[in-house]
Amino acid sequence: MRKIDNSRLFWGGGGEGDKVPLRIFLSAPAKPVNETDRASASQGLGRSDYSYAFAMRGFMAALDEMEVDYTVVERPEAVADIRDRSDAEINIHLGFYPPELIRVLKGAYNINCFAWEFDRLRSRDEIPSDHAFADQAEMLSIADEIWVPSEHGAAAVREGVAKPVHRTPSPVLSNLVKRARDHAPNARDVDRASRALGAVNWVPLAILPRVKETVEQAAHARTRTLQAILSELESPTLYVSVLNVHDYRKQAEPMIAGFLRFAETNPRAVLLLKLSTPFRGRGLANRILLEDQIAHAGRMIPPMVSERIWLTDDVLTREEMSHLYDAASFYLCTSYAEGQNLPLIEAMARGVVPVSVDHTAMRDYISDNDAVVVPSHRRPLDLRMSHRYRMVGTAMNVVEPSDLAHALATAQALSPEAYAHKSAAALAEVQNQFGLAPFADRLNAVVERLAAGGQA
Repeated sequence: MRKIDNSRLFWGGGGEGDKVPLRIFLSAPAKPVNETDRASASQGLGRSDYSYAFAMRGFMAALDEMEVDYTVVERPEAVADIRDRSDAEINIHLGFYPPELIRVLKGAYNINCFAWEFDRLRSRDEIPSDHAFADQAEMLSIADEIWVPSEHGAAAVREGVAKPVHRTPSPVLSNLVKRARDHAPNARDVDRASRALGAVNWVPLAILPRVKETVEQAAHARTRTLQAILSELESPTLYVSVLNVHDYRKQAEPMIAGFLRFAETNPRAVLLLKLSTPFRGRGLANRILLEDQIAHAGRMIPPMVSERIWLTDDVLTREEMSHLYDAASFYLCTSYAEGQNLPLIEAMARGVVPVSVDHTAMRDYISDNDAVVVPSHRRPLDLRMSHRYRMVGTAMNVVEPSDLAHALATAQALSPEAYAHKSAAALAEVQNQFGLAPFADRLNAVVERLAAGGQA
């Protein structure tokens, strides 16, 4: 057994002297993300469960706004009893963990913040081992309360867990535009934003499986800055999407195929795909996109080679991400399922109009009022998805390339007035659903209950 020096974790007064009313403790599988510089932002980006650190970042920003004392602890399980160390009357632990990795802070009221995108938790028959941590429902029941970022996910968790479950999404408080857009970005807007992204390198889409190494080399030789790409086009319209390229839920193939079909008759359209991967900087963006998003056993892969779609696996700071959104007219989402989808919400917070599916988490905030909705239809999980998520008999939401192409044409044809309306509605959804008030109301309700002596 490895000894942990838990004296470094937290020591806040040991109960002596005047007590403060409340202290919040936060923990996650990864450290908080510092997005002010590339080196800090790159730590853990694209690896398993890194999104929990981004979710925790939103809660920390909300606690700062509320002026609530909080401490981030890396190993909450190493503290014998936080009441022996804390100077607070009420101690609450916000843990950001998938069920298999859940950690609790002894002596605190434990709330596990957990994103879930399918219709139900795994059943006992789907648990792949007898390991004590493999049962999702059992692990989630360890917490005193569960917060889930979408109503779809909360409903699924309530079916399997007896503890209180509430929809409490990660707040999005920073990088919001001051007002919605009056129109889609014009050439001057795009040029200004692209200049601020001069350090980001993009390679063209180049997927041709049987000669992929040759095509990859040719694509790498075409590495360009965004300004250089746009200089070859007249008044381009930019579409953007952000995805962890290893996440099977992202359903990138119909996005790419549908966009290529749309681009045949729309010569000004350009799609920028910001990929997250721990293998960045190695010239492998096209290969990883093929292997983790497009390739399926038993089928031929069509060639996808185009300079209308550009990829980057560079790490972008928060400021650079804002510039990327500012350059884009539309944000594309074709996911099979999502737990919250922070990149889409952050794009909406910059006034970008979504071209998106409206199922799972997106059902809370995507509609014809604030987006161009991409149709989808339900289908049982295929073998690839069943193997990755260890589930059978449940469904995923499938997008057809032709439906995306039609949605893109609808978006392109929006009048300036219609675009301005959807931009304003998208920003309003972010402010109403992911602002400070929903989080503050939920946290205050917990504090009031604990102060009154309640535990559930």
